[in-house]
This record gives sequence, C-alpha cells and structure tokens, in this order.
Amino acid sequence: MRLLLSRVSKACGLTMRLAIVCATAVLPTAGICESTRMLPVPAVTIYPGDNITEASLVPRAFPAQNAWISTMIAAQDDAVGKVARRTLPAGSPIPIGAVRAVHLVTRGQSVTLVYKLGALTITASGLALQPAGDGERLAVRNSDSGRTVHGLVQADQTVLVENK
Repeated sequence: MRLLLSRVSKACGLTMRLAIVCATAVLPTAGICESTRMLPVPAVTIYPGDNITEASLVPRAFPAQNAWISTMIAAQDDAVGKVARRTLPAGSPIPIGAVRAVHLVTRGQSVTLVYKLGALTITASGLALQPAGDGERLAVRNSDSGRTVHGLVQADQTVLVENK
C-alpha cells in the first residue's frame, strides 16, 4: 500500500495524496484529515475585474490550525459569480475582501431613484457617482435638484433612497 501511495503522491501532488489518505482509514496517518481544511483556490491567476467561474477554481488542502484560515473564502459558492478586486495568484487561498459582487450600476449611469414612505412612492432620475452592486450603498446626484442622495442598489438597477 505504501509503494502505491508513494507512486500516486509523486504523480498527483499533495491534494490527491490527502484524498487517498482520507479514503483509506487503515493507514496510521489518517489523522491528517482532521487537521486540514479544503479551500477553493484559483487554478490560474485571476486579475482584477475578472469574473470568477467554477472552472477557474480548484480545491486545495490547508492546515486547519492556521489563524488566517478564517479570513479566507471557505466555499466555492462564495466566490463563483463574483469579480476579483485584486490579483489572485494561482494556488493561493482567496481572502474574503478580495472579491466583490458584479456592479449593476456604473459611474455616470442614469438610474431611477425610488423613495418609499408607507403607501407613498416618489420616483426621480439621477446620475450614479460611483459603481455599485446589488445591495450596496450608492451616492446619486438627483437630476432635478442637483442634490446628492444615498441609497441602496436594487436588483432591477433602481436605487432605494434611504430615509433620514
């Protein structure tokens, strides 16, 4: 069994070796499974502004006792569909703050402002002063008054103005 494990580990690397060790509980090194954690890592370098897809991520084992492990993205679903804020090197874990939601609104884009208070709904047009994604806070210049207001971007690209 050791000869087979040695040949497989040389050919496939650490990730495959850990998977084989975890699958064969009869080996004395089976305790290694309890002290590792699988994290998604880029298969190739991902650059700022690139979309993260399932194909661009692979799982990799890391020691679970590392203090920094809680600051990294733990599941592939937490990164897929998002955009890289900075360069993500291949094989390295992805920090939580290194990805962001896709921008629904870009700077300079015309948006609809929506103000709701009970049954009253007021709409106006405005100009986005910064890019923002779904649920993010956005500064918008009201086209009619020239006043800057803040609100939350909705999935339909409208901006729900905050009550003050």
